[in-house]
Amino acid sequence: MDELLTLIDTNLDSDEAKRILSAFTFGAEDGDDREISRMTGERYLCDNASGIEIQYDKKGIIKTIFLKREGKDGCSEFSGELPHGLTFQSTAADVRAALGEPSVDQPRYNWLRYDTDQRSCHFSFRDGDGGLNMVTLMAPDQVP
Repeated sequence: MDELLTLIDTNLDSDEAKRILSAFTFGAEDGDDREISRMTGERYLCDNASGIEIQYDKKGIIKTIFLKREGKDGCSEFSGELPHGLTFQSTAADVRAALGEPSVDQPRYNWLRYDTDQRSCHFSFRDGDGGLNMVTLMAPDQVP
């Protein structure tokens, strides 16, 4: 995941992005590998088998990377490593123990966010067992 973090605010067509993303097979269900949101102009690359989705802008700048658990949005679980030994079974308490106090804690919505000047990392948790549902890596201008 650390390598994926370096892609935030990087052009999708850069050599570094191509090298890192070559580990995945991106393609939309309809066969078009670059889905476009008609309302926002955002574009998406999805590899459901690897549990990863990339959102980028009209200029090809990667803005958000979604790492999903098994079954989230019909995806397989993200197969790469999460930071500090975290897994999709990790709870909010596990994330706090590994990363310290978050920049933002939203217990009502069951998520934590850690911010730096260059990027943010958002952890959302499942209802019930409280394990990780999704990890979202994003540029500061994408933070909700």
